[in-house]
Amino acid sequence: MTALFARAARHGLFYRVSGWSAMVDDFLKAQNLFWLPEPVQNYLLAGPHKAFAMSEHRFRYSAAQLTVDMAKSKALDNCRQAAPRGEKCAVVSVDGAAQDEK
Repeated sequence: MTALFARAARHGLFYRVSGWSAMVDDFLKAQNLFWLPEPVQNYLLAGPHKAFAMSEHRFRYSAAQLTVDMAKSKALDNCRQAAPRGEKCAVVSVDGAAQDEK
């Protein structure tokens, strides 16, 4: 196995994501799996109470709050600070459960 990694590194496999990402995506889809960005993984693994907010271009979350309302408020504040001026943020998940659009 070490020889395989050494050979792959020598050929730049680990530096050229475009060379293997489509293959990995196809494999994950065939297994009914998908890749999650690290911040999303961190959110899902965080304890309650937590909320995830998104704008068109940014997302932020809040975790380990005393109440759901506090988590939602903090997630929205975090998103608004990160989002480009004028972009609206909305809470899309609370304690790991998707929120219906209103």
